Amino acid sequence: MANKPAQKLPYKFLYRFFSVLVVGAAIATLISLGVWQLDRLEWKRGLIAKIETELAAPAQDLDSLSGIEFQQDILFQRVKLSSKDGFLSKSTIEIKPKSYIGLIGSYIYSAYEIDRKIIWVFHGWAPQGAAPHDMLFKAKRIEGVLRHPPRGNPFTPQNRPAQNIWYHPNPAEMSAARGLDPVRTLPLILMRSDTPVAETLVKIPEIRPALRNNHLQYAVFWFTMAGVLLIIYGLVLRSNLGYSGSNKSNASNQSQQVPTNK
Repeated sequence: MANKPAQKLPYKFLYRFFSVLVVGAAIATLISLGVWQLDRLEWKRGLIAKIETELAAPAQDLDSLSGIEFQQDILFQRVKLSSKDGFLSKSTIEIKPKSYIGLIGSYIYSAYEIDRKIIWVFHGWAPQGAAPHDMLFKAKRIEGVLRHPPRGNPFTPQNRPAQNIWYHPNPAEMSAARGLDPVRTLPLILMRSDTPVAETLVKIPEIRPALRNNHLQYAVFWFTMAGVLLIIYGLVLRSNLGYSGSNKSNASNQSQQVPTNK
């Protein structure tokens, strides 16, 4: 007895099977994106609450920074620093070009030593060609906000310490360029809030970070897209099933018709 050839799966079955897989994977991906945005929403809310709490807290008096360098969660911590050493001579660095109210200038940084630790202090913006005033560096007690150095964007050039050209603050790199010990340098900066008034210096107001929190809208968007895709695919599938059932019904009716001879 001859073997019967293996029957091939119908084309419509394969089409529906793979379409369900593809659409199901797409819907699952959209839902996961929505869940991820909800997780980001909770994270952003916590981050904003932490920043608001740190900025609202009174400034902490410190005469040592020994434990500060290990606090990686510092965002905006208010501090008052007191040191007999104060600002180190010939440590000023200008980061430029930086614009302010339409003018070109530079951001002024200098090194401050406290308890054998070095922290770089941001004083403010100075117009192009203006020499920083000596009064900036005479204070032994200063106040400000501890922050991690701002990161440059992908288009920010690399610093060139050998040419004394600086585009973004890098505490260890700046200390090495000024002959200071990078190991004793904290990976933080102090945004000074008590900068003396000087004609050649404009203190940049303390800027609260403009953190956008649009993650709820993003989550709603991804969940909506998943729902729309599910509805559209359901309508297409229903239409195809209805069309297939109609064809079968027509074929059955035609087979039941008996031709008559006149």
